[in-house]
Amino acid sequence: MDKLAMEASSSSKKCDDPSWFGLLMMMDERQSSREAQLRREREESKAAREERERPFRLEMAQSQRSRNEHNQQMMLMVMAKLFGVQPPMNGTEN
Repeated sequence: MDKLAMEASSSSKKCDDPSWFGLLMMMDERQSSREAQLRREREESKAAREERERPFRLEMAQSQRSRNEHNQQMMLMVMAKLFGVQPPMNGTEN
């Protein structure tokens, strides 16, 4: 028997050993536990980042609304000058 075949047959016997199986199970449990811990840490980090960014997002949304309102007012003024009509003031119609 060559060396590779001997190692293969030897490793299959080792897998049948209860202590080897227990070790593999323990390693698998530790890996699963570590993966769960990493998932929790990522979720906590994401939640913390979102909480830190929340005021900034609100400010950005308000700023965008203000820009949109300003742009709309500018467009009304341009149209009024082009067509020679009086634009409505403060969103009220005549």
